[in-house]
Amino acid sequence: MRQLQISERPVLQRETTSDLRNVGYDFDKYMNELTGISGRSCRLNLRDGLDVSGFDLKLETLTHTSHMKADPCVAIYIMLEGEGHGEIYPESGDETLKIPYQRGLTYISVMFEPVTGCSVLPPDTIFKGIDIRFTLDFLEKLNQSELFNQLDSHHSACITSSSNVWLGSTPTSRLVDDSAQFILNHIFGPPDNDLQLEAYALNILANLLKTLESGQKTGIEDRPLTRKETRNIEQVHALMLENIAFPWTINDLARKVGLNEKRLKIGFRIVYGQPIHRYLQRQRLEQARILLLEGLTVTEASLSIGYANPSYFAYLFKREYGCSPSSIR
Repeated sequence: MRQLQISERPVLQRETTSDLRNVGYDFDKYMNELTGISGRSCRLNLRDGLDVSGFDLKLETLTHTSHMKADPCVAIYIMLEGEGHGEIYPESGDETLKIPYQRGLTYISVMFEPVTGCSVLPPDTIFKGIDIRFTLDFLEKLNQSELFNQLDSHHSACITSSSNVWLGSTPTSRLVDDSAQFILNHIFGPPDNDLQLEAYALNILANLLKTLESGQKTGIEDRPLTRKETRNIEQVHALMLENIAFPWTINDLARKVGLNEKRLKIGFRIVYGQPIHRYLQRQRLEQARILLLEGLTVTEASLSIGYANPSYFAYLFKREYGCSPSSIR
C-alpha cells in the first residue's frame, strides 16, 4: 500500500501573493507519479528563485521515475542515504548524461538550458537527502553566478558535461552534512524554524562555492588576454550575431576560432561583461522584441530566434522585459 506524504508551502518570511513557483521542476507532479514508495517529502519555496526540498523515502520496488522537464537552474543535492543513478537529457540533443548516486556526496547540476531527467533507484533501499535549487537570476543577484559560468570538464569535481550542462560531485563536508541534517530534520515540522532553514541553505551554497573554487584554480584565468585572443573573442561575438538563431554551443564557438573553452568563457566575460549564454540570450530576446513590434506572432518570433518552444520563450521574455511577448504586439 502506498503511504507517501507530500507537502509544499512558502516560508513565513516570504512575502508574496502569487502561487508557489517551482524552481527547476514540478515537484508535486514528480512525487505523485512515483509508485512502490513510502515515506515523506516536502518542498519549501524560500524566495523567488530559491527552493529547498527534503526526501525521506523507502523504496519497495525498482523505481524508474518519470521523465521530468527542468528549467535552467543550479541544483545541489546532498545524498544522506541511498544509491542508484540519475539521467539527464539536454534539450539541445547532446548525449545523455549519467550521474551515479553515492551516499556521502554532494551533487551539483548546472543547467543553462532546459533538460529532461529521471532517476533509477534500486528496490528495498532508503533514499534520504535534500535538494536545493537556485535560478540563474537569483545567483546573479547574489553576484555568485560567475563561478558556475566557468565550470568545465577540466574541473576536478566534474563527473560529465555537455555544451550547456555541467554535472559534478564533491565529498560532503562535516559542516555541509550537519546543515543538510538540520534541514531534513526540520523541513517536515511547523514553520518555527523557517528562517534558520533559509540560513542553512545559503550556508551550504557558500561552502560549496569555496569547494568549487578550490578545484578551479589552474592559473589560466589569471593570465591577461593576448591581442590574438581578444580578436578571437570578437570573432565569436560576430559569429553569434550573424546567425543568432543557430543553437551555438561553447564547444562549437571555441573550435571555430581555435580557443580553449575555458579561456573563451573567461575572455568573453572580460570583453563583453556577461557570460556567453546570457549575452546571446539577451541579444535573441531583443531581436524577438523588434520582430514582435513589426507584427510577427509570438510563435513566429520565437522560431526566428531559435526557440522551438514558444512557452519557454515567453517565460524568458517576461523575465527580461517584465511583460508577456503577446502584450508587445
